[in-house]
Amino acid sequence: MAPVRIIQCQFLRAIQVLGIAALIFLAVGLSACSPSSVLPSDVVERALAMHLGQTAELLAQQLRLPSTTLPLVDIQRFRIVKKQALPIENLLGYQVQGLYDAILYWPERRLTQRQQSFTLYLQRQSEGKTWRLAYPIPQADGSFTWNTQQIE
Repeated sequence: MAPVRIIQCQFLRAIQVLGIAALIFLAVGLSACSPSSVLPSDVVERALAMHLGQTAELLAQQLRLPSTTLPLVDIQRFRIVKKQALPIENLLGYQVQGLYDAILYWPERRLTQRQQSFTLYLQRQSEGKTWRLAYPIPQADGSFTWNTQQIE
């Protein structure tokens, strides 16, 4: 009787180990398909550069400065802190928050800004190949409409 019990215990342990291994395999496989993994960091960085450029142009217009006075911006140490999926015009979108360091270059000087925070809204297009930078426009009823631009 004793050898049969040993074989049964070893068999049960083997099944448990295989079950745990299968669960780990499934967890890793499914996490790779989750929506949180489909947002490439280079898309966020390009969107951030686009947003910073547009903000600088708007500021220059409001101050009536020539666009030639705008600095060149080099984004460094870019980091995503939080991303949250949300629908934007019935397509997959994200609110992305993070930090970056920037170096601003003017003809006569250079300025480094560290730990600058950002919040961006990004919309994935239906074919899944391209992304758009989205700007929420608040409506009187508390809802939002979106203005979107292709990320270059």
